[in-house]
Amino acid sequence: MKRLLLLIAIFSTNVYAIGECEKLKNSKRLLKLINQLENYEDQTGIWPGQNLSTFTYVLTDFDVTSGCAVVLYDNFKKEYIKTTSPIKYENGFFNFYSKNNPPKNAELKSFFNQKNIEVAYAQNFTNILGQIPNYLLRIFGFLDGNFYLNLLLHEGFHLSTQLTSSNWISWTYDVSFDRFELAKKCYEDKRVVELFEKEFEAILSAYQLLEFHKDSGLAAKALKDYYSLSAKRYSILKNVTLDDTVNNKKLSCKQAEVIMEHREGVAEFYGNMVLYNQGLMNEYNLYAILMEKRKGDSFYGIGMVKQLYLYRKLGTRYINMVMDMLNNDDSQFDQDYYVRQNL
Repeated sequence: MKRLLLLIAIFSTNVYAIGECEKLKNSKRLLKLINQLENYEDQTGIWPGQNLSTFTYVLTDFDVTSGCAVVLYDNFKKEYIKTTSPIKYENGFFNFYSKNNPPKNAELKSFFNQKNIEVAYAQNFTNILGQIPNYLLRIFGFLDGNFYLNLLLHEGFHLSTQLTSSNWISWTYDVSFDRFELAKKCYEDKRVVELFEKEFEAILSAYQLLEFHKDSGLAAKALKDYYSLSAKRYSILKNVTLDDTVNNKKLSCKQAEVIMEHREGVAEFYGNMVLYNQGLMNEYNLYAILMEKRKGDSFYGIGMVKQLYLYRKLGTRYINMVMDMLNNDDSQFDQDYYVRQNL
């Protein structure tokens, strides 16, 4: 009898393992994302050395099952891993795994050790998009699972390029400050808010002229006005500082915003332009995203437009410009330097 019960227990465990991973294999949105990644072409025309097939991804769909994860590694090899406890996502969406921050999940950690994987991006599907009307998803270009691909590209760029490779400018991550303090302290003055509104109109005009009118000349004029207005705003903020907790120094509002335009604005540019170049987004979607960023964390949109201007203006020379910026790796050779050089 005991032997029979043992056999039943073993059989039940195996059925559970197969069943949970079979559920994940049948997740339509996960299968679509994997297919998009597998058909992904090397996007060296957007950022040098950025090739998704060389990176490791962990994907889960808790709406289907929390008992299995799929790992894509080594040119998109797939390994479905049964997990005895769900992978924890502190923000509900994604995790960054590194040598200093390995997976806490035992099965995933064991697999990483077996395959000598040190860096990986983990992403979970959730039903959050069910709370957003389809007409808004259409406006942003996020229908048909595009949101999850965009999220993976943006956040994956942070990890695979900005934090763990030589294809990024180190000074943008040599400091640490509170981005919420940036939003509060650097926008308390009403004069600053009024000037920023005019700045954003100028940067928005630059985008419209680039994408809708194909007029890089007038786009350059709009960017010149943007820089003139931002100089006035920063002159008002000359005595406002933020704490750099890494170096125990003070940062100006301008320094902090320039850093965030590189960190978030370039990642925003990369994620959106990959979808744009694959025909999954259009210029109207990008415009809607840019307008949404006006409401907060504007450095996402502003940094994106600056990169887009250089991308459109320089054409095939864009990658040479990026390589020049990476090779100089000095704060004076930021994206604003290259925009000004090409106005």
